[in-house]
Amino acid sequence: AAMPGPGVAGLVLACVSHVVVRDLVIRNVNEAAITTSVNGCQHQDIAVTGNAIANVTGSGLVAGIRLARTSGSRVTGNTIRQVRRGGGSGDGVVGAPGARGTNNVIANNLLADVPVGVHVHSGSSPGVTGQQVVANIVRDAAGGVLLTAAPLAGPVADSDIAGNLLHRLRDADASAAGIEARLGAGASPSTGLRIRSNTLVDVDQPVRGAGVTGLEIVDNVFAGMRREVLVLLDTAGTGGAATLARIDHNAYRSGDPLAWVVARGGDREQSFSDWGAWREAWSRFGAAGLAADPDGQSMVTAPLFLDPLADDYRLLPGSPASLGGSTGAGMGAWAYEGQPPGPPPR
Repeated sequence: AAMPGPGVAGLVLACVSHVVVRDLVIRNVNEAAITTSVNGCQHQDIAVTGNAIANVTGSGLVAGIRLARTSGSRVTGNTIRQVRRGGGSGDGVVGAPGARGTNNVIANNLLADVPVGVHVHSGSSPGVTGQQVVANIVRDAAGGVLLTAAPLAGPVADSDIAGNLLHRLRDADASAAGIEARLGAGASPSTGLRIRSNTLVDVDQPVRGAGVTGLEIVDNVFAGMRREVLVLLDTAGTGGAATLARIDHNAYRSGDPLAWVVARGGDREQSFSDWGAWREAWSRFGAAGLAADPDGQSMVTAPLFLDPLADDYRLLPGSPASLGGSTGAGMGAWAYEGQPPGPPPR
């Protein structure tokens, strides 16, 4: 199904449920290669799997795959490349769904040369819950996983970002985020967001959060950062200040410029660039937004990737991170539930 664009969308799923879209080749299209209706309809049980998508352009919410008001759906094993909005990049440009609904799974996709890999958006009440963004590869992008909420929309709750490889995420002002929760405008704080077992390599700023409380950051590998590892923002919106429930069992590459910032933009803003001080940020310095001292079982080390010149970021058997996870297993994307990131071999 090679489409002769760029004047039209590739495939529109208008007010449907219980549909499988698989093994299509869609390229040179406008706005989205595969999209549900973006206004009015609810959709359930849609499976989008094994599709090859390239060269999507437009001026609105441009996406390789765009699922709106969708629940119980799966987007798996797709390859999406070259997504552009208005000839450049920007917020709202997604390489995979901007999902609004419950219990959607976005897994084992390859997203390359896109402004943002996966964009999950809460556009209204009651919000978005139970999203699983797992085992994807995002590379050569200006953002990895982005969570947003429209003004006074419902929260993004009880969701996992796990087992992903986020690689070469850069932009001109060094602000490309690996995982960003931009949820301060929501009607209430978002809760239950778990960031675990991801590998982030050559990323401007790995994690940035606003309007999310009780954030968990566990079993991740961070290497090649240009700015702070973590920035928690104290926003003026109704979503409130970002807080951490737990950050531990992470591996940070030695030699990288390590820093952590809490309550940025608020009266209690603090920045930590010393590893020892950061690990006492709660008990000694009373850092805002923390529930306990951070990173007590984490490490600063050489992660020992298998072959980084070939973009192979599996850990060597002798890597300190290969046994340093919270369960006694390894850290990073290849330690996540036995499934490697990216599409399965075909």
